[in-house]
Amino acid sequence: MIKFYILILLFSCHCLVASQSERVLRQVRSQLNGPGADAYWEKIKSGFLFQDNSENVDHLIRLLLTRNEDERIKKLAANGLHWFYFRGSLEKLKNLATKSSNYNEYTFPLFLKHNQVPNDEDLWWKLISSRDDSVARTAVEKLEPNMYESTKVVQALIQVIKNPNPRRSSLNEACIRKFREIPTNKSLPVLIRLLNNRDYKGLALETLEKITGQEFGFNIIDWQKWFGRNKNFTPIIEKPVVALDGATTPSDFDSSSYYSRYGEHYPISSNKEISIFSYPKPGETREKVAKSIYGISMEGEKILFFLDCSGSMSGQPYQLLKEEILYMAETMGDSYAIGVVFFPFNKKTSVLKPAKNTTNFRLELKEFLDTKGVGGPSPLLGAMEYAYDDLIDHDYQTIDTIYVISDGHIGSVEARAKIYGLNVDHKIPIHTICIRGSTDFLNAVSSDNQGRTYLVK
Repeated sequence: MIKFYILILLFSCHCLVASQSERVLRQVRSQLNGPGADAYWEKIKSGFLFQDNSENVDHLIRLLLTRNEDERIKKLAANGLHWFYFRGSLEKLKNLATKSSNYNEYTFPLFLKHNQVPNDEDLWWKLISSRDDSVARTAVEKLEPNMYESTKVVQALIQVIKNPNPRRSSLNEACIRKFREIPTNKSLPVLIRLLNNRDYKGLALETLEKITGQEFGFNIIDWQKWFGRNKNFTPIIEKPVVALDGATTPSDFDSSSYYSRYGEHYPISSNKEISIFSYPKPGETREKVAKSIYGISMEGEKILFFLDCSGSMSGQPYQLLKEEILYMAETMGDSYAIGVVFFPFNKKTSVLKPAKNTTNFRLELKEFLDTKGVGGPSPLLGAMEYAYDDLIDHDYQTIDTIYVISDGHIGSVEARAKIYGLNVDHKIPIHTICIRGSTDFLNAVSSDNQGRTYLVK
């Protein structure tokens, strides 16, 4: 009996240690239901509340899967897990990601972000077939090429559009488009049948013409006759350019199917390793390096910064970024010039035009950073287009270096191509600093534009 009570006591103590996130959220719930809830939420929403360990991963993922949980609590949990990087945490995520029942609109992006979704055809079949619209759509959009040869996966895609649910239009459209990338002719019968569907016949026709090279319009009989004579045809595949790591060289792509603005002048990737710097821990004091951000020494003398002020940067990440920018400016002399462009971009509130780094400018810089609101999505391209039109080309033609600082989720393949097009004549080095996030897009941009990528984690 004594042994039994000892075991109960040990188990209870273990639970106390293992549920730090649960204890934190207990306090958070009480604060969010009290006075000053909105101000408190703004302070904590970035998620820097949880210890990075496997026990918290388990608790927070289970919380995200709970149907009746407060949406603010779910967002807080998801934001917290975004920053988890310890080996034990990633192992726990990897284990949880093997079961389709652990996927929803919150957990799927986290599993993808941490690169923990296994290449298992049974799992992907279940995800594509999920009743959860967000899960199914994400599975189709993120389906990797190494899954294209799976008969089970192809059948799952076909099943979705065989009798398309009108309430799942975005999923149906994603499946139809996906067949432009998959080397299978098994999709032809269902695509031909969709030519009778008023909602999807245009997209189905476009897909049919792309993968067959034929043009029969909406004439179903002609399509069926052609397919009857050519059942073993080889589909014309639209190559998806999904490799956004700077280590992938442009020679891996067919430039004719990529973006025309690259053409023969597409830059050779630097293939450089990403330099890694440590992110300051809460309360940590460390000796700073002059003319640096996060210990990264700045290059150039006339520098334009693109700073991410989206929702994922709110709270501590933005406060620390602001401190680092101000310290860098304080340790630079008047011979330097600095400009800042925020994204998401707003012409009235997102631009501090480049100017000499005088005492008055530094006061203006501090006020500019202090008054900037943080929140919203994080597309970089709009800010870049404005800068090349109004800052670099016109008002201030001597920018010699660009830095982009973000947690990484700021653009697509199309945005990467357009940024290269903006910079192709100027040839300004674009360096990128990734704050504890995904380096894929940032490393690609810096590799395209003779720059370096730094990861602060």
